[in-house]
Amino acid sequence: MQILEYEALIKILEKIVTFLVLLLFVWKGLGLLWIVSVFLISYAVTWIVATYFASRKASTLDFSMVELKFWKYLFRNSWQFWLASVFAVIYFRIDTVMLSFMTSYAAVGWYNAAYKLIDGLNFIPTLFIVAIF
Repeated sequence: MQILEYEALIKILEKIVTFLVLLLFVWKGLGLLWIVSVFLISYAVTWIVATYFASRKASTLDFSMVELKFWKYLFRNSWQFWLASVFAVIYFRIDTVMLSFMTSYAAVGWYNAAYKLIDGLNFIPTLFIVAIF
């Protein structure tokens, strides 16, 4: 049984806190090292909180419920979703590769910085889709 409410809550809180701290650091004019440290600390705290909830919910890992036939069936019938995801990532990221061949690294950095702001809000529909599937 999967309980995704904790995962969704952790992801939402992680993105909100990361965004607010990044906004504060950019407003204060702190350097790149500070901004990168926000991501590192954010992911570390998320991992600690997720580990806490996982250890509270499951005392041990039980692989006796794994049915290899069922997994084989799932992989055989869902490869199209995997392939669609791969092409979606390529489609949404190819612009950065193309831009890197056309301009300087600084321009690519500025482009990706602006892109990350939009990408940061993309977690809302992603969580919705994960919950639906």
